Amino acid sequence: MVRPSPKALRFAEYALNAGAGTPRTDSERDAVWRAWSRDHSPSREAGLQTPSRYVEVPDQVGAVFLDAIENFLAISQDSAEETPDVGNDLAFLRSIGATLRSELGRPADRVGA
Repeated sequence: MVRPSPKALRFAEYALNAGAGTPRTDSERDAVWRAWSRDHSPSREAGLQTPSRYVEVPDQVGAVFLDAIENFLAISQDSAEETPDVGNDLAFLRSIGATLRSELGRPADRVGA
């Protein structure tokens, strides 16, 4: 189980939705995401929050989020000049990715570093 904050969960879901239809999607990961999101969208996460206000997310879903974040960051590196707001959002996504990598026990080798 990984435990992102509600804000981190929204950002991860944004990265996932922004990458929909790109070559990175594979049917098994998409199926994992669809099955989980039917019952657990960020707007319904209050019931899943731990006392510290983090959301409990199965490792499989965390891996889907990590993949989406890494792909979103890779695509964003090639985009036009960053504004301060975009830079802050990308930095937050990098932080979420690093946290997910740590919680999933994966080496830190891809998260937009």
